Amino acid sequence: MIVELINGHRVTAEGSEPNGRIRAGASGLIEALDGPADSGDGVLTLPLPPAALIYPGLVNAHDHLIGTFQPRVGFGPYLNWLHWDNDLKRSAVFRQRNMIDAGTVYQLGGLKSILSGVTTVADHIPQKISAPHIDAMPVRVAGPYCLAHSVASFRLHWGDGSGAEYARASELDQPFMV
Repeated sequence: MIVELINGHRVTAEGSEPNGRIRAGASGLIEALDGPADSGDGVLTLPLPPAALIYPGLVNAHDHLIGTFQPRVGFGPYLNWLHWDNDLKRSAVFRQRNMIDAGTVYQLGGLKSILSGVTTVADHIPQKISAPHIDAMPVRVAGPYCLAHSVASFRLHWGDGSGAEYARASELDQPFMV
């Protein structure tokens, strides 16, 4: 899906430009456009109030796009991620989200990001899970990268372990995310 925000004041380093138009598309690119709004299949046009300001996008350095859970789940604080994960997996919200296909849940995560002002996300999910959904996202998803869930107790063994993933990241000149 392509989302266009129209009529706002686009904020730049030089000031603001009236009647700004911003497009977020399936390519993951956020672009500032000139001219009239596009219409047609696959374009959701959202007119903004004339005084609305459109700022440059934020970067979310750690998200779980497939785990967009609202309302809040759990009864923390927790000493470790595993205790929260156990509460999550026992929740009605988790059961409800598992009834929706992964592509739709990824889209919800992308839309949550856009509504929060985020235009680039580092998705903290193994790429073998996220890869089929990345091209359709309304935000840019950072990658490629190497990933370890954690280096603490109760590790979730994603990939080949933190040491091997770090070594691979160094060899490939890619980011390493924990």
